[in-house]
Amino acid sequence: MTCPRWAPPPRLSDGELVTLAVMQALLRYGSEAHWIRHARARLRHLFPYLPLQSG
Repeated sequence: MTCPRWAPPPRLSDGELVTLAVMQALLRYGSEAHWIRHARARLRHLFPYLPLQSG
């Protein structure tokens, strides 16, 4: 029998992640790096946690 592993709660909800992805597409940001810079500069008050660019 394996022990269940404790995982911290997600910092970003599924809805917030989908919202960010849709906004990126609607605003036509082709570059993820440019979108993340824009989101951090202008949307920080709406999304307390914004993920970094994926590796």
